[in-house]
Amino acid sequence: MSRRGVKKPRPSKVCLTCRRRKVKCDQQHPSCMRCIKSSTLCTYTYSTPVSDDSLPDSLDTPKSMSQPKKSVMPTTDQLMTIGYTHTPSSITDHHDFNNNLPPSEVSPSELPNANLTNSNLPNSPLILSLWHPSDTMVAYGTITFIEPPFGLHTIVQSDHFSRAFAGAAHGTALFELQDSVILNSEGKLVPRLTNSTTTTTAATAKEVSLLVFLENAIKTSIQFQKLSTENVPPVNFIYSSYDINSNVNPLSLPILKTLLTEIEILLMDRETIDSLLKTFYQDIYPLFPILEINDFEDELKEIFDLSIPNRLQINIGDENVRKKLETLTLFLIIITISLKCYSIDPQRKTIQGKDALQYARQFSLLSHKLLYLLNVFKYTNELSLCCLLYFYIAEYLNPESLKNHANNETLLSIKCLYQMALTLGLYNEPTKYDRLISSNGITTSGLNFRRKLWFGLQMIIMQTSLSEGDMFGSEDIYLNLFMRDASSDKTPMDMFEDNNAPGFDSTLSQILLDQYKFHISMVHLIQSLQYFTGNANLSTVLENVEILKSILDKKFPLSKLKSNSPTGFLNNNESSWRGATLNAYHLQNATLLRINILGYSTLLNIYQTLLFHFEELCKKDAIKYSPYYHDFTSKAISSYCQLFTIVSEYQQEKYKSHIPTNFKFAINRLICFTIVKLWIFQSSCLLRIAFKKLQLNITSNDSNNRVGNNNPPTLQDNTINNILNSINDTFTSNMRVLNGFANDLGQSYISISVACSMFKYIHYLAKNNALTTYTNRFWSNGFEGKSIPVSVQRKIAMKWGLNIKNSHKVMHNLNNPETLASYNQPILNEILTILSNYNPIVFNKRDELEPQLEYNLSQGVTEDLMNQFLENNLEWVTDVINESLGELPNFY
Repeated sequence: MSRRGVKKPRPSKVCLTCRRRKVKCDQQHPSCMRCIKSSTLCTYTYSTPVSDDSLPDSLDTPKSMSQPKKSVMPTTDQLMTIGYTHTPSSITDHHDFNNNLPPSEVSPSELPNANLTNSNLPNSPLILSLWHPSDTMVAYGTITFIEPPFGLHTIVQSDHFSRAFAGAAHGTALFELQDSVILNSEGKLVPRLTNSTTTTTAATAKEVSLLVFLENAIKTSIQFQKLSTENVPPVNFIYSSYDINSNVNPLSLPILKTLLTEIEILLMDRETIDSLLKTFYQDIYPLFPILEINDFEDELKEIFDLSIPNRLQINIGDENVRKKLETLTLFLIIITISLKCYSIDPQRKTIQGKDALQYARQFSLLSHKLLYLLNVFKYTNELSLCCLLYFYIAEYLNPESLKNHANNETLLSIKCLYQMALTLGLYNEPTKYDRLISSNGITTSGLNFRRKLWFGLQMIIMQTSLSEGDMFGSEDIYLNLFMRDASSDKTPMDMFEDNNAPGFDSTLSQILLDQYKFHISMVHLIQSLQYFTGNANLSTVLENVEILKSILDKKFPLSKLKSNSPTGFLNNNESSWRGATLNAYHLQNATLLRINILGYSTLLNIYQTLLFHFEELCKKDAIKYSPYYHDFTSKAISSYCQLFTIVSEYQQEKYKSHIPTNFKFAINRLICFTIVKLWIFQSSCLLRIAFKKLQLNITSNDSNNRVGNNNPPTLQDNTINNILNSINDTFTSNMRVLNGFANDLGQSYISISVACSMFKYIHYLAKNNALTTYTNRFWSNGFEGKSIPVSVQRKIAMKWGLNIKNSHKVMHNLNNPETLASYNQPILNEILTILSNYNPIVFNKRDELEPQLEYNLSQGVTEDLMNQFLENNLEWVTDVINESLGELPNFY
């Protein structure tokens, strides 16, 4: 019996936005009037019946998701106007808050001139699980935490080659330590004083122990770890039972009286204080504008007695004590930041170098004590949050910090500050809180202060945690909520203008707004990766990538940094800001540089994560996944080249006429973090090249063994080898350039100096074609018959997730020709072309090694290097071997 036909459903003529909100739609095309009035993207989609033939073949390529929606795409300027409200479909339902319209959805067909994927890629989107929970776990020493998706450790673990090398380097260093010491007659560890650990076999004649390279890094790390323990506030401050309110008499609290006396003694003369405040206003504040400077200056007059010539005497009084102490705390933090700024500038005449850092440590400690006494998480207010944010910035910019990236401590701290901002309700436009104005009598500058706190917090989040891929869970709700004022048609830009902020401060509004909207686009992009759920829609990810790239090109074009400086941007001399000199044009360019570094870093992170993922899938189905692998590899190389060029040109002062040198302190830390990310990517590329060459040799040897002769390599193999050598030379040269920049920065910034030691070793191995030998030796247990201690095996398994008992799997993956079969001539040609299109950076300094070490290695003097290292660092070696708190310097 034939089956009766099923009546086809009528296509809906209501736009998606009206249908979702269940309101009447006038069905006008291309946009209905309701969407036009609310500035919402209007989309019409006509559903069609689904037949059995249209069902997806597999869960990886659902055909039901392959057809793009047809609708009108707004221009980039329109996207900027609506606040980049594109949100992946999986998280749009909960955006309907306060009766505001939900964020509009942008489909691939709507993007202007955007080729989301290579034309050779399949049309079907993929559902990807880019991270395994085990690969995000970090455990070393006494620390355990889950790292965000773009943390250095996560990126290394996502790449089989980098992971194997990192585990080998870590394990070999620990093995050499244990193998090089013995117990003496008194039961103490002493150097063995033999040369067994240099392993100068025929295969590794040019290989030198990693520990020799790390000696200066280890000494520096130990020195500053001891210094950090000395700057911890005393226990009685941390666990203080005092409860300072607004009417307490500070003289009645002995602990507070003592603290105020210490501050007065430490304060410099008024001329020096004026210089430090001026430095903060013109060098730091423009890039971290959280403070209302005019109000702050007025409050300083209330806490200092200026009657004493050339000195500052603290006068808290007995009224509004808490607010005055908060102002004093903020003052100390600002002085700390300026002193750290002085420490990297040899031209500063007031306080220089080590003296500035010593003063900075003392002021930081005093402000830390005040924050504990004030119990800022109980008495939450705007000024307390401002203190905490600038305290966070002071640590972030600190040249003495050992952090090479945003670690677990940094990320937890900013999450805590974010929650405090939510507690204060900063996510709403402050004019929505009527009682602030009617009852509390808050001024326009007070409203502006709340806005700056919210905008400033988002900029810090974007630069520290979001750039690592770290998410708080619901940022997009609060970010968009601030941008949508249901009670007014004014934009935040209009509201800033209404405040009539004096002089330069009023020019910050548009810059802050553009950064804020870029931040929203980054949030949507990171959300689409679905880090926690593990089900990212590739099509959605690529849509958000193209939106981010479009915003970078249109709103933050790098060409502005290479054009002639325009006229009409005059310096503003703010007399009320200690005579600080400010220039809006310079600030715009510094912001442009920062946004491009963050943007291209994010693109590089995403593309390399995708190429690692599809490289693994290519082993299962090369025909299906090779187009994706090739596409993302080429895009990762392009993003790397762009980022490398930006950093190189900035370090060579090619932007000097657009970005003054006085902004260096506010920018250098971001440059240091970016150099480490570039190092990681370059190391990954060098490892791939080395193992690809090894795999070609294995394939050639196997072929000769099968036929019983010794034929020379084929023409194709020779061609691929030549391409690999050319690419290798470029990356090796770029590694040398970055090492040179790191040497320059390392004179002031400890973290980049420590990290540079590790990457100099990678550069050294790459130059001597020893990367594969070094990695394979550890995983083949090739230490002249000596077994790797269980304690070392356990540390490697915990930190890198690689078990030495299953090292045959690691070796198979590294050396199997199928692993990099898709890393073939077409993509290698494309990589070489991309690299060739970027002008090579020439760095003429001898920067690869320290002079004495370079001399010893060039002369082959390696016999005594290891013994000398052990004698110089025996206390640290003992800590590591005894599994106390000791560890190798943490580079990833």
